[in-house]
Amino acid sequence: MNMLNIIKKCIILNMRDKKNLVLMILFPIALIGILGSVFNNNFEGTSIGKIDVLYSQTGNGNANKAFEVFKENSKNLNIVFLQVNDESKAVKEIKNAKYSCYIKVNGENDTINFYKNEKQNIEAGLVQNVLTIVTQRYSVITEIAKVNPRIVPELAKDTSANFVSLQSVDKKKTPRAMDYYAVTMLTLIIMYASVGGGMSTIAEKTNKTWERMISSPVYKVQIFIGETIGKLIVTFIQAAVVILFSKYVYNADWGSNITAVIAIIATQIIMAISIGIGVAFIFKSENAVAGILNTLIPFMCFLGGAYIKVDSFTNPVFVFFTKMSPVKWSNDAIFRTVYSNDTSYIIPAIAVNLGIAIVFLMISSMIMRRETA
Repeated sequence: MNMLNIIKKCIILNMRDKKNLVLMILFPIALIGILGSVFNNNFEGTSIGKIDVLYSQTGNGNANKAFEVFKENSKNLNIVFLQVNDESKAVKEIKNAKYSCYIKVNGENDTINFYKNEKQNIEAGLVQNVLTIVTQRYSVITEIAKVNPRIVPELAKDTSANFVSLQSVDKKKTPRAMDYYAVTMLTLIIMYASVGGGMSTIAEKTNKTWERMISSPVYKVQIFIGETIGKLIVTFIQAAVVILFSKYVYNADWGSNITAVIAIIATQIIMAISIGIGVAFIFKSENAVAGILNTLIPFMCFLGGAYIKVDSFTNPVFVFFTKMSPVKWSNDAIFRTVYSNDTSYIIPAIAVNLGIAIVFLMISSMIMRRETA
């Protein structure tokens, strides 16, 4: 039995379970609709309010002049600037989420350092984007002035570029309740693929399917890869149906970088299935596997923000535990990609998912090797 046959066998067995197929599609669709409607007022009308920004300035170079232009053009953005002299205190205030960001302007070196608070990513992102655009335009005008200073007044008056705008952070880029729960309910239900992975592993061991695969001319690692890929294909089809339904029926926003979203979801599915297989090999009993996974999954999903937003909590112990949840990494990566065009969380989320998957598959392989020795 080669790996392709293992994949085919796994797909056929999982497709035969009509109850699980339907449940994994209808359950998240129903939850998205219910929660999106019930909590609609909690999300609708969410807008960018006052943005508190700390800053410090030294010297009197081009960086200072560009920053003054930035402050002048930020008046209509409801940004409140507060000058500070203690850099370490300012950075601490940012870490404690008291301010959205801290801007350090060094006129002597003509540098601008930007420190932002991850819990207020949208507000800090707005300030960062506007600051970048203003400083880039100021730099261009400065360079032009070196060649033809006579046209600088005309360039300064030209506002056709409209480089200060709220278009990038309007309501369309703030998740509605339907948008939020479309993501979190999908990642929640994906975690329940671990239950299917665990139960099917127990069933195959009970029916001696694993023994036949082990006795066939195929490496043990190929068995685990084949089983994982087979379950991945079936679960991904279910996830795709949920995404399409939420997008075209609920009008949920999945952004333009759908490739990144698919990569995050696919690796989360691999992780969930691997956890199920690993738990099945460790505990062996159906009741034990079901009990452990059905206890662990809601806890991980809660920490991941499946039911309520957890970013507003500042308790350091709670924040630490949220970072331990792989669901939080996946949710954050998707939200940042869709609503902030921030792709910096994609690779870490994928790495977390695949890292956990590798650990559980290695555990399963070692137990299998010991059982068949």
